[in-house]
Amino acid sequence: MERTLNPLRLLLAFIIAVILFAGVFFLGYTISYSKYRSVSLSQENIRYELLGLELEGQLLEGCDVFDPYYFSTELDQMGSVIGVLEERFGKNDDKVIKQKEVYSMLEIQHLLLIDKYNKNCNKTIPIVLFFYSNEENFIVQAEKMGFILSTYKANNKNIMIYSFDYSLNTNLINLLKKKYDITQANTIIINGQTKVWNLNNIDDLKKYLK
Repeated sequence: MERTLNPLRLLLAFIIAVILFAGVFFLGYTISYSKYRSVSLSQENIRYELLGLELEGQLLEGCDVFDPYYFSTELDQMGSVIGVLEERFGKNDDKVIKQKEVYSMLEIQHLLLIDKYNKNCNKTIPIVLFFYSNEENFIVQAEKMGFILSTYKANNKNIMIYSFDYSLNTNLINLLKKKYDITQANTIIINGQTKVWNLNNIDDLKKYLK
């Protein structure tokens, strides 16, 4: 004997499914927005601390004042969270782009301090700039090169790696690209001189760093 479908049960099942879906979506959005707020606060804190550290160095003029690794881990963690925000909100979301602009500014500020530290204090901390792209034609290569760089840094804390979105249209990013003659996405600049367009493995990176 065939069972007849109860319209009321179908309606209740549909309503429950919608509520569950909405709940999961809202929870995911809440977590993403919480990460967004966390990045904003962290950026604000690092901005003031970097400025204070720069002023201290100018006042005291001593190489022992500046700790080059103090903010490096925080910047790396912030970059990872921005990656999560890109996945949740979308790479072209206005909030995400704004956070990336501020993050890039902090990276450049830290980059200038490290460069000054190397020159004035006779240090040789390796500096790597990575101009990646999220565009469809470049994303696979960008992720591969980014993975190699991050894996290397995980085992070599002394290196400074700064990642910049090639398509981010800000004056600072454009000035960086002009300074290092960056004309295509997924370009790496090592120590301000060596230009690399592709990395196949960590050994390739080690070769260029030598």
